[in-house]
Amino acid sequence: MQRKKTRYAIISSMFLLATLTACTDTSATSTTDTLTTTTSSVVEDSSTEEGTDASFFTNEIVHSISIDVDENELASLIESYQTDGTKEWIEASVTIDGTTFESVGLKLKGNSTLRTISNQSSEEIKVEELPWVIRLDKYVDDQEYMGRSRFVIRGNNTESSLNEAVALAMLNEAGVQTEESTFSSFSINGSEAKLRLVIDVPDDDLWTEEHFGTEGVLYKAESGGDYSYRGTEVSDYDGVFEQKYGQDDFTPLTTFLEFINNATDEEFAEQLEDYLDVDAFATYLAMQDLVGNEDDIDGPGNNSYLYYDYETSKMTVVAWDQNLSLGSGMMGNRPEGEFNPEDFSGTERLELPENGNFEDGEGFEPSADFENGEMPTEPLEGGRPNGEGMKGIGENTLATRFRENSSFSELIEEKKSEYTASIIDSHFASDVLEQYQTLLAEQASDFIDSETLNSEVSTISEYLTNTLSETTTETQETTSEVQ
Repeated sequence: MQRKKTRYAIISSMFLLATLTACTDTSATSTTDTLTTTTSSVVEDSSTEEGTDASFFTNEIVHSISIDVDENELASLIESYQTDGTKEWIEASVTIDGTTFESVGLKLKGNSTLRTISNQSSEEIKVEELPWVIRLDKYVDDQEYMGRSRFVIRGNNTESSLNEAVALAMLNEAGVQTEESTFSSFSINGSEAKLRLVIDVPDDDLWTEEHFGTEGVLYKAESGGDYSYRGTEVSDYDGVFEQKYGQDDFTPLTTFLEFINNATDEEFAEQLEDYLDVDAFATYLAMQDLVGNEDDIDGPGNNSYLYYDYETSKMTVVAWDQNLSLGSGMMGNRPEGEFNPEDFSGTERLELPENGNFEDGEGFEPSADFENGEMPTEPLEGGRPNGEGMKGIGENTLATRFRENSSFSELIEEKKSEYTASIIDSHFASDVLEQYQTLLAEQASDFIDSETLNSEVSTISEYLTNTLSETTTETQETTSEVQ
């Protein structure tokens, strides 16, 4: 298995000033190449040559992404979403760091981050602030840039998106299979450029092959589903799981789901290791706890991928969606007054999907009543009960049974202690935060003011300090009980 580990090292101000020439200049394209090129095939770039570590997903530069698209097609795309939640692909021209790609696929991405536009007029909607997925190879085979063909322009409830960027860096450092991220200015049809976080996506074949190799299959957990066992037919999982990579084969998934749902407690404890990379899953859960992700596998969403390795015959949970991490919460850093319960009343407004996904699902399902801004209190269909707080909305069978087992639970706590020491106490996380702060202060001051940036950095820093303190206290209490 080939694993790619992003290198996060603190770069001195002198080095940044010497090498990063695009500071706050939205017309800048690249630190090494300012030549604008038009292409409809694979971009040949020295940074992708064998033996280099260069990647688009870096914390050393604020990229530039601009999109040119027919205004009528863009309006039609928005209208389709407002009508019934449909997210259509349209064709666009995309320029990334000065390199222009024609015939690129563009589509809206997300659920909660899109609901504000449901009742807005075309004049009110700022398309450059919406979440998007860019697919270079949608209409042109093998079209890619720096080793990737798909890029997600993220939505976040913080202006800097630092909470997600730092959380992803922490997960990568711990060896959790997840995405990488980078910052970019982003505009559509000459609009005012906005600071956006761009992330990698497991839907990209190139991502899957780089992280796992080619002998396996990848499944995406959809917003309308859960980890329940529904049968052996592919049709049983419409809107629940979708295969994204590998030869058509749903058997590994249904076999896995049948076991985690129907095994006795004894069978679950003794045989889970035959079906799942237990160590990797314990690390996943430990790290979700450490970054405080409110929207992980056992949170309100069904945010994850499952990769099945034919060689080991085991599943690995791939982390997806970290924008509610590191103290941001569901509404944590939103300006006062932004949330209006009246936005959720009326019959024309699209509602959050059933079973609770709050980010990056691919469709809407009928949902319980959100009138007056209240969360539903009745159990959701499919056995996923609602409870108080975000974590109770989307209980996950695998995570719940894993945590309830004393041996697996102890493994999670061991992982938490290990990564608290190596990622938080070691200052890895704070160093990454500092590097990103320097980067945005120097290259993105046109897109985010210093007061907002410093405030959001302070929130994350405080969260990391509190997490270290709490984990240390828990470890001491556990040690005392054992003694």
